[in-house]
Amino acid sequence: MSESPLLNTPMPPNTSQYTTDQKLEACALYAIHGKAKRVSELTGIPENTITHWKNHSDWWEHHIVSIRAQTRDYTLSRIEKAIEKAFDKTDEALELGDVVKVDWDRDTGEEKAIRAPVKGKDAATIAAIMIDKRQILLNQPTSIRGDAAGGMADLLKQFKDLAAQNSRDERVVDEQ
Repeated sequence: MSESPLLNTPMPPNTSQYTTDQKLEACALYAIHGKAKRVSELTGIPENTITHWKNHSDWWEHHIVSIRAQTRDYTLSRIEKAIEKAFDKTDEALELGDVVKVDWDRDTGEEKAIRAPVKGKDAATIAAIMIDKRQILLNQPTSIRGDAAGGMADLLKQFKDLAAQNSRDERVVDEQ
């Protein structure tokens, strides 16, 4: 067996008319599009060949799993970068105010941001969201149910009723 240079996953010896690179390309396109017909249109490889590889080749699933893991890791990395930028912008707005207008400084010829304080409503929304997210990260509740005490009282009553019923139905059998 040879190894796929892209994913370090074993590939069977190539006995078909398609190269390992063509097979890997078809597999990667399938991971993106999810349809053998679309992959066939893009690669020129017959749809039934792609479907056969998908359904009957051990290497196919290994590559799909690896491709999806790489895609997931890349996407997670992009999300982390976007979150960091959003936090930076939020911090800037809370500290310096929102940019409401961009003007030109006639003396220097450079852009100048005109800022206004963040509105109280917006600051409260930011704080509420951040508190909820912090609670989630700490595995803490994000809300309190108003009927929680009443629900517990109902459960206690049901338990007492069940215990009383069981004590009435209990029959003691003397084994002597």
